[in-house]
Parts: sequence; structure tokens; C-alpha cells
Amino acid sequence: AKYLSLLIRILLAVAVAFLTGELTVRLAGLSKTWNGKQEEELHARIIEKHYSKEAIGFRYLPSSNFTSIRDKTYVINQAGFRDLEFKLKKVNPRIAFIGDSVIEGLGVDAKDRATNKARAALEATLKKKVDIYNFGVGAFSTYDELAVLRNHVISYKPDYAVMQICFNDLQRSEERRVGKECRSRG
Repeated sequence: AKYLSLLIRILLAVAVAFLTGELTVRLAGLSKTWNGKQEEELHARIIEKHYSKEAIGFRYLPSSNFTSIRDKTYVINQAGFRDLEFKLKKVNPRIAFIGDSVIEGLGVDAKDRATNKARAALEATLKKKVDIYNFGVGAFSTYDELAVLRNHVISYKPDYAVMQICFNDLQRSEERRVGKECRSRG
């Protein structure tokens, strides 16, 4: 019983120490995860007024500009996506990237986005120009990604379409599916 009491006190002391450390890190703004969540929420509040009105497969308002988190400039093309202007006439090999904030390039300059890096790497390897179109928008679910593929991407006739999916995209898809079922019953 003496050792059990000592073990319980040690475990409680360790738990209190971890809890104190976690609170200190979060309150002092030292946690990258905590800051990331705060930045994501701030980004959502900023861009909310720049979204189109589609319920599924939404985009940004075409030809708009605004500053998002980390003072990153968003220049939205005529199609409603954060990229250079898309051209219907195809001259070069074309790859469409569809996804959420990862593809969009949340919190990074346009030149540092995954799609821009892929373009540079492919052009260096192939020794020719490659058109890479970025159809990423933060907060996309797989429903949104499929709607954008159907309603926007296909008209540009890409040779390839790359769909980036994160686990939270699947969760948002399930939330939308359940919400749609509830609305249809209700």
C-alpha cells in the first residue's frame, strides 16, 4: 500500500506537470499546432467574404484580390481559383491539381505552393513548358473536389488530374452527407 500511494502521487505529479507545460506552451503562443489552428480559423474568417455562393464546389469570387494570414496576397483568377489565368486552348501538357488548403497554398506565397514547385520540377526535367492549374480551395471536402472536377476542371481538358485528399476532407464529406440527409427529411 505504501508503494501504491507513492506511485499514485508520482503519476499525479507527472500529469500536473504535463498539463502545466501544455497550458504554458499554448498560452505563450509557442505551439505550432495551436497557432496553426488559430491561423486556420483567422483565414476562414478572412476568406468567407471572398467565397462564391455554391453550396458544394464553391470557389473564390472571380478576379478578386485580398490579403490572408501571414500577410500573403491572394490573387484570384477569372475562374475563381488562386492561380494564374487558365486558358481553354491547350498548347502544352496540362495537369490539374484539385484539393483543399494544402493545394491552395494556405499561408505561403504563390511561388512556394506545391503546384508551383511541381511545375518548376517538371519543366526542368522535361525541358519544356507544362501548364499546371491549381483548383485548390481551403475547406474543400471530397464532395467539393469532385464537384470542381465535374464543373470546372474538365472544361480545361487536362492530360492528368491530381486530387489531393486529407483525412479531414473525408470528415467534412461525411458531415455534408449527413447534413444533406437531414435537410431532405426535414
